[in-house]
Amino acid sequence: MTVIHPYKLLKNIVLERLRFFELGECGRIFHGRGSCYGGLEALTVDKFGPVLVVILYRKPDDMAILEQEMAVLLSLSDRLTHLAFQFRFVRPTQWYWPGESLDGCIGYEDGIAYRLRFDHQNPGLFLDMQEGRRWVRAYAAGKRIANLFSYTCAFSVVAEVAGCLETVNFDMSRSALNAGRENIRLNQGDVARHRLFDHDILKSLGKITRLSPFDLVIIDPPVRQDSFDPVKGYQRILLRVRDWVVESGYLLVTMNEPTISVGEFRTMLESRLGEGFDFIRRLPSARFVEELRPDYGLKVLLYQKSPASSADG
Repeated sequence: MTVIHPYKLLKNIVLERLRFFELGECGRIFHGRGSCYGGLEALTVDKFGPVLVVILYRKPDDMAILEQEMAVLLSLSDRLTHLAFQFRFVRPTQWYWPGESLDGCIGYEDGIAYRLRFDHQNPGLFLDMQEGRRWVRAYAAGKRIANLFSYTCAFSVVAEVAGCLETVNFDMSRSALNAGRENIRLNQGDVARHRLFDHDILKSLGKITRLSPFDLVIIDPPVRQDSFDPVKGYQRILLRVRDWVVESGYLLVTMNEPTISVGEFRTMLESRLGEGFDFIRRLPSARFVEELRPDYGLKVLLYQKSPASSADG
């Protein structure tokens, strides 16, 4: 029996999946961290516009072979023009790409344009959140939306395209918010409909209350880091969120902490939300995100505020 090298297997999988994408399109192509493919658990492969990005969370067994196999894809597929590697196993995160600069690249998701930033850890779009953005786009027309931990405001960009009334965006990174403003302009949007605050959300709960109510509140925090603990941070936010959402409005919440299951996440949320919110559903993963333990993968949950909940309070 012939044993295929994991990096050659990766090349074959990526080549097969590239046919689902146009040249400028963005999307996750391979999610090794879902532990479905032996020897490839420490990497993901993303397509940011014409650039194939291999993200490594651990030093590869043989970087030369990996680069060789991935470079072959540039000659085999007309959906790519560039190859880049990102090393998350070093601090700070480092990028490497053979060839010319990647400055000025623009990528598209569902026809919406995003300017890509390859001088940041994330180029500007969290690709595993695609289904969340699709839900927001379908709902957002005429709505007021709070986008918390907004990063480059991708949720607000799709809301603008859908015809939202207004969004309020909070993130500690001014440069990310500026990128969000640029993406709204890139899609011929009205920047005046989007308010941007480079504030610490946990220190801005009163301000969010004063800006409320909203038809939709999105809480999409980063993975665990020194500046934010997802469990303790959520617990503080959830104590206030009842006052932020209109009757029959929605709450979209995410958790990407791999040690917490969807059941544990729901228990934490619902113990804080009380009886005023009804669980609607868990949104599906992006197309090529495979998880050996799906309950512990990215969790994107949708709740709706029941009409009686405000009267109960």
